[in-house]
Amino acid sequence: MIIPITITSASISVVFDVVLFVVEWRQEELTRIDETLSGAERKAALCMLLDQETQLLASIGRHRVEADAENREKFIQEFLEKVGTK
Repeated sequence: MIIPITITSASISVVFDVVLFVVEWRQEELTRIDETLSGAERKAALCMLLDQETQLLASIGRHRVEADAENREKFIQEFLEKVGTK
């Protein structure tokens, strides 16, 4: 199961909440896998879990970069507006 996450604002608390969610989700999935699977099926499920976790963390990173760029642009625009009014 892949969980889509969209971050529109990269505030520290939002990012922290998303990372905490991923950690909790991962632990729940590990518990489920350990309780229900064994052998090759377990290894395959763990590999899939790692792939999903990697995708989620990469998504968080991409959104962070996008939010940083938006925040930088907003800061520059506000600065230029202040400088232009003097």
